[in-house]
Amino acid sequence: MSCCDNSLVSFCNLSGFGMTVVEASPVEGTIRGASPGTPIVYMAPPYNCYAFSARQSRGEAKGTVTLQVANGTQFKLNYAFTPSDNKGHCPCTASVEQNPIIDGGLKASAVVISGSSDGGAQVNWTVSVY
Repeated sequence: MSCCDNSLVSFCNLSGFGMTVVEASPVEGTIRGASPGTPIVYMAPPYNCYAFSARQSRGEAKGTVTLQVANGTQFKLNYAFTPSDNKGHCPCTASVEQNPIIDGGLKASAVVISGSSDGGAQVNWTVSVY
């Protein structure tokens, strides 16, 4: 098991519109809770998903979750969790490729929190008015 397993990927909707998950595309490992059609409700608490590494891997978990906003904007939001070595040991470093992403009068911005000796890495995306 990797230190990066069960890392949090959250989505907060402050856009003023409805949002739904269109697709989850893990590149390494899996992500649980990001099913197509899942609503990300405006002004509700963040919607949480959890990333896991693949078996027989170095312990990384990374990919993208695509969100569709009701105003027609679509955001492809990435996440990456990387352990300190190729055996999956802690700490786990969280990262994103592009931050912020601006489109259609909206901004998706991420707060990235790397883990400690007990895991706890997070990528927290918020979609808001730009």
